Order: sequence, then C-alpha cells, then structure tokens
Amino acid sequence: KTNGTMVLYYPGYAKSKGYMTSEKLASIIQGELVQRLNTVNLGIIPRTDLAVLRTTDMPAVLAEIGYMSNSKELSRLKSDEFRINAAEALKNGILKALRNMY
Repeated sequence: KTNGTMVLYYPGYAKSKGYMTSEKLASIIQGELVQRLNTVNLGIIPRTDLAVLRTTDMPAVLAEIGYMSNSKELSRLKSDEFRINAAEALKNGILKALRNMY
C-alpha cells in the first residue's frame, strides 16, 4: 500500500513571484513535511492537469500528507498530534518560502 508524503506543483516559471517558483515552494514544503512528520519522502511531482494549481497566478502547491487507503497512515491522520505537526510543517514551509521570495 502507498505510504508517505508528496507535494504536487504546476511546472514552469509563469507561476513565479520574486525568486520563488512553484517547484521551489514544493521542495521547501516537502522538506518541512518529511522532516517534521518522519514520513516516506515520495518527492515533488509536476502536474499540469490540476485546475487548482494550473489557474493560479502565483506559486502554488498541493500537499498530500498521507494516504487514507493505508490503514497505518489512516491511523496517523486521525491523530490530533499528527495533524498539528502537519499544520506546523506547512506553516514553517510557507514562512521559509516567504523569507526566500526576494
């Protein structure tokens, strides 16, 4: 069964702000998630078919924190502690990206 964390992004520099691109943002967010949650690093994945990423005018990512189809991951996802840590990792990644934008 699939397990781990991945971040999806829309490839290309059209979605950049300062020095930040969606790919750089994805890399930062993925690093923070994997480090804080100690999950399997499934990497960052370019996706051109997701409207939620394709239609933005700024760097944007979609974080896949875990898989409900995996019973062990579902158990972690139900944990308040895990969800709080995921939120903290996302926050830290966003702040890091903002500091590196210009």
